[in-house]
Order: sequence, then C-alpha cells, then structure tokens
Amino acid sequence: MLNLRSFFVMVLAGIAMQLNAQAPSTQIALNQVGFYGAAIKKAIIINAPAASKFYILSINKKDTFYRGDLDNSIKSRFSSALTKTADFTRLKKAGSYVLYVPAIGYSYPFNINKNIYYPVATAAVKAFYY
Repeated sequence: MLNLRSFFVMVLAGIAMQLNAQAPSTQIALNQVGFYGAAIKKAIIINAPAASKFYILSINKKDTFYRGDLDNSIKSRFSSALTKTADFTRLKKAGSYVLYVPAIGYSYPFNINKNIYYPVATAAVKAFYY
C-alpha cells in the first residue's frame, strides 16, 4: 500500500511540475532556426499594447545578454493585429537564447551562430542525391 501511495504522490508531483512550466508565447514571432551573428536580428511581438521592453536571456533564463525597447505599435493593413518590433541586431555573441517580454512571456529558443543554416543547406543538398 505504501508503494502505491508513493507512486501516486510522484505522479501528482510530476503533473504539478508540468503545469507550472511556462509554454513559449505564440505572441512572439522570430526565426526559430536562428540568426547569423552579423545579420539583422528582429522579432515581432503581436497584440502587446502595454509591453515596452524586451530581454534576451540564456536558455536557462538566468543570465540577461541584451535588453532593449520595443518599437511603437503598428496596425496591420490586413488584420486587426497590432505589432511591435524587438530589434536585437547589436547582440552578436554566438549562443542559444530566448526572448522575454514582460506580461507576454518567453519565445521559443533560438541560436546565434556564424554557420546557422549549414545543417539545413546540407540536408537540402542531400535531398537531391538520396
């Protein structure tokens, strides 16, 4: 009986941890494959009228590598969406990051690397031969 009780406690603890984990926000659109270090790096924040700041954090969300201000809202001509732009072009350090906007959340992880598209290019060339 004790083993069964321990099992259920572990299952409930695991479920609680999953519910507490924060899913990436769909309001943050960026190139999830990544960016070249010397290239322009921008993300679009959708329907976030109150947001004014953004942060580029390490994957573990403990270190801040860049902070900046979001551009003014722009209304889309083809929808009711209001968008803001996060420009982090000045961040050139290679690594894996997430973008954080207070009250919106975190982006999906992305990379900055000098050979960011190499795996995609290699796979595309292989597709012609196999």
